[in-house]
Amino acid sequence: MSEFLLINITGQDKPGLTSKITSILSGYKVPVLDIGQAVIHNHLSLDMLVERKQTSFRVISLT
Repeated sequence: MSEFLLINITGQDKPGLTSKITSILSGYKVPVLDIGQAVIHNHLSLDMLVERKQTSFRVISLT
């Protein structure tokens, strides 16, 4: 069984940030289905739609 998660990351943009995040997800074999991002005045808004399979990873909240 799978479920879909939308990961939202905001903050100061830094070179290689998207690459690092997708690399981490890849290490857990998490498929990234879609990515949307915007950078306005060096502020990043990044959304990733991923598929979570039952054994892929544990969901935590950082808020």
